[in-house]
Amino acid sequence: MKQRPQLKKLNTSTIINKLISILPPKLKKGVKFTYIKNDILFFVLTHSIYKMEFEYNKQDIKSLLKLVELDYIKDISFFVTNQVEKKIEKNEDKEDD
Repeated sequence: MKQRPQLKKLNTSTIINKLISILPPKLKKGVKFTYIKNDILFFVLTHSIYKMEFEYNKQDIKSLLKLVELDYIKDISFFVTNQVEKKIEKNEDKEDD
């Protein structure tokens, strides 16, 4: 089932999630999402501090790619999103007395 072409994106997504799960906690917290384009793995990060940490650990992350069977990736790139996340607030129902 894993070899079926229509499941390639799903399998890749699962492998990327596995890669993120084995990252050190200080790096894992900074990942907003990831994607692959033209055999380059892009990490979209939440803050510029994380970008510096990822750049510093780039070789370690590249070695992890082989461990999770993403050895076809030619390079990895990091950038910080410029979109501000909206906080979701729960609205509490107020009861009238």
